[in-house]
Amino acid sequence: MTDPTPERKAARYAACKRSVWSGQLLLTLTGLWLLACSPAGLRWAARAAAGPGPWPVQLAGYLLPPAAILFLLRLPLDWLGGHWLERRFGLSDQPLSRWLGDQAKQTVLSIGFGGIIVGGLFFLFRTTPAHWWLWAGGFWFGWSAFLSWIAPIWLIPLFYRQRPLADAALQNRLEGLVRRCGTPIRGIFEINLSKNSRKANACLCGMGSSRRILLSDTLIAAHPTDEVEVVLAHEIGHHRLGHIPRMIVLSTLGAWGSLGLIQWILLQLHRQPGGSMGSDLSALTFLALLVMTFELLVLPLTNGFSRRNEKAADRYALEITRNPAAFIRAMERLAEKNLSQVNPPPWVEWIFHSHPPISKRIAFARNFEDNRGS
Repeated sequence: MTDPTPERKAARYAACKRSVWSGQLLLTLTGLWLLACSPAGLRWAARAAAGPGPWPVQLAGYLLPPAAILFLLRLPLDWLGGHWLERRFGLSDQPLSRWLGDQAKQTVLSIGFGGIIVGGLFFLFRTTPAHWWLWAGGFWFGWSAFLSWIAPIWLIPLFYRQRPLADAALQNRLEGLVRRCGTPIRGIFEINLSKNSRKANACLCGMGSSRRILLSDTLIAAHPTDEVEVVLAHEIGHHRLGHIPRMIVLSTLGAWGSLGLIQWILLQLHRQPGGSMGSDLSALTFLALLVMTFELLVLPLTNGFSRRNEKAADRYALEITRNPAAFIRAMERLAEKNLSQVNPPPWVEWIFHSHPPISKRIAFARNFEDNRGS
């Protein structure tokens, strides 16, 4: 039997990833529903509320055991989607021990950050039950900005080593691009993505004093200088066009709108915060269930907005580099290296894709080239 074509292989890979994602989502939603709505879940909330200690201890006693069970139930799917499939499709040779180590780091971060978010939200439940959603929306704005700032200096280094770019010629080329774009940065760094993946990536991440360029060693090894330049120009475009702060503001407005709607739903169901400790505990997990449901329902809209931003960043990259040929070659090489579907079905693009398909991005670049030549 001959090997499948790259597009068929990419379609199989994408279908497998969607199946795993669906299983993870179903497990999480089921767990939240059982905890928030089932008789056993309500009894568990009452038992936790009757436990000793202040409310943070009761909250931890309520959430940690079910969270541990859900983690163990999800672990096979996490392994399947994050490790086995990547190796099966030739996108990684990461050993299982390193994958488990990364999972442990992610779990610690999830517990720490999740504790801050859940603890803060429950504090608002108890202290300002009528207006918790207004305060929560404001907290979301600050939290999103904080994560954007710390990502390149604290979070990414937990998983990948950063070092100054060693290729002097490439650095000079990229520094020239940065000057033309007028984007202040704190440096250009290479990360050792190859230790976990054969995929290629680049980003301009961070805010203010933490803003920096990160290039994967896989990108540098596989792409000539002009292709790296046009990929980076796309990333710079997001910053020059204000996509990052705009997304933070829009996500905050969306959070206020959805949390306000959730507060109304809680009132209609007589599950509003400010009652007994047990009812507030179950209301918290019911809130999480509603938030996940809303996020799922607006996923096509969110991805559609993201695709619009990506197209604008493509246009910026083409205008600043004036090199559509390099852009097209970069897209073709990235599709091959990252096993991306060049022509996904419309419904897949509409629901799941945060970026335009490679075929549309290439067609856009060719149209740009034709218009420039006319």
